[in-house]
Amino acid sequence: MYGYSPAFSLPKLIVVIYARDAASLISKLADACCAGWERHVSVRVLNAPKVNVEEYTDEIIDEFFNASSSMIFFQPGLLDKDLLDSEEVRCRPCATTKTMFQAMTPELMSLKIHWKSYAESQWEKSTLKSASPEQWVQQFAELGHRDIGRHLLKSLRVVTDAEIREAFKPAPYDDIGVRIAHGYIHEDEPGSSSIAIKSILEHMHPQGVIPIDLSNPDMFAFMNVDVLYIYEDGLWSGVEVVNRLQALSQNEALMRSNLQIVFRYCVTCDAGLSAARLFSVRNSAGKFQFPSAKPGFHFSFLQNEVDTRFPALTDRSDQSIRTAIDSVIEPYAFASSEIWGQERDASLGVCSEIGSQLVRYFLERKADGSESGESVVIPPEKIARMQLGAMSFASTIVFASSIPKPVLPVMWLGGEVTLSNRTVNWLPLFWDARRTGAVDH
Repeated sequence: MYGYSPAFSLPKLIVVIYARDAASLISKLADACCAGWERHVSVRVLNAPKVNVEEYTDEIIDEFFNASSSMIFFQPGLLDKDLLDSEEVRCRPCATTKTMFQAMTPELMSLKIHWKSYAESQWEKSTLKSASPEQWVQQFAELGHRDIGRHLLKSLRVVTDAEIREAFKPAPYDDIGVRIAHGYIHEDEPGSSSIAIKSILEHMHPQGVIPIDLSNPDMFAFMNVDVLYIYEDGLWSGVEVVNRLQALSQNEALMRSNLQIVFRYCVTCDAGLSAARLFSVRNSAGKFQFPSAKPGFHFSFLQNEVDTRFPALTDRSDQSIRTAIDSVIEPYAFASSEIWGQERDASLGVCSEIGSQLVRYFLERKADGSESGESVVIPPEKIARMQLGAMSFASTIVFASSIPKPVLPVMWLGGEVTLSNRTVNWLPLFWDARRTGAVDH
């Protein structure tokens, strides 16, 4: 699992180090960098200097230029410094791993594979910025868990409006042999992204886009097209799209027609695609299609090696399949053993506890604002369903202008949090006023 889209296919930094010191440096790099840092940093480990240091240095120089690398770090005696200088290779000899890591840090920051610069670069893309990544991590530190904040930010991903527009661009030959139309699901729910999607589509298709009203039985009665593309920003758990498919499947005019509906998303995940496609196969094979998002925009939320068809499931009802999918969810932010190691379960527990307090505060505020004015007790099971994000997805993937429901509450909710007798007035990384109300901090 990588928080970032890989920007380089070849290493940008080259390290030549003694075997006795390699483990220490690699540990420091793994702690400070996002998962996948090894693709950007080539670590050459030697037990002793090569017999012909000059020849080995030539080999490293060739790697440096072939990979368009930016710098070489090495321990004295392992490379020929004069030869490196003569070839105008940026390099830095470092006697100790401490010195080497300190010298590498500015380069790691520049490449945005260091957790701090990576998180800041992602956070800056959002229009919903609240607490900065550094401020946010400090809150974890005040509760005695600084590393949890750092590690969560390693998987942060902000999908921009420009990336959504790019995903929604029609392929050049989509309309060959068929009549097509473009639409979106019209919603009135606070925090809905349908308004932004409508705006994107209207600029892209000035000839007109169709607001889809799922409650209107005549919605498809006079739609004189062969293929309807319905656009949404993300497909996550699949709960929402299955509800929509159920409504669509009950529309008699649609089901009698030859109209095909293609759902097009900027972001998809395995759980959502499985839920949507399994519904389509069971109820209306060929009527609804769900292409996966482009590479770099498709994510995994299911445990490794899960058969997404769930062939052993004898009961193929919607509820049975939903239960099966939910039972194999892997909380996204905690999926990397490289990042979390043995602290994974304890860290997940801390985020669950903080999340439960923030969710309770959020739901109580919503209840206080209800028209009845009655005090409402929030059921514990409702809090439990949301404390790691919807369906316990523990997602760290957000859109620049909206926060999907599966995102960890510690990233988008605020309020007083108490842990081990320490209290913090929690500030989120992002604040979506459409969903959570006006900023209160």
